[in-house]
Amino acid sequence: MEPYVRRCASTRVFSAEKLMYICKSQLGIEKEFEQKVLPDGRLNIDGFVVVYDVSAVPGLIFEIFLLIVRSILISLMINFILLRPLY
Repeated sequence: MEPYVRRCASTRVFSAEKLMYICKSQLGIEKEFEQKVLPDGRLNIDGFVVVYDVSAVPGLIFEIFLLIVRSILISLMINFILLRPLY
């Protein structure tokens, strides 16, 4: 689970010549939308919005789900509070 948490909390994205996606509905039909390429493949993330669905899902143990969300939030706090310079 650690690689997933790290990817979720990453504040720097490097992916040269990749298309930017604005919404999930673009997947598979990219040519029907405006093509925007990530500038030089670098993107810094300055903020996050954490949203999760609390609906009951068969087979999903809610406590484990909350532990995953907690791990992501802790990683975000470390990235933004401890690793960023204060301005």
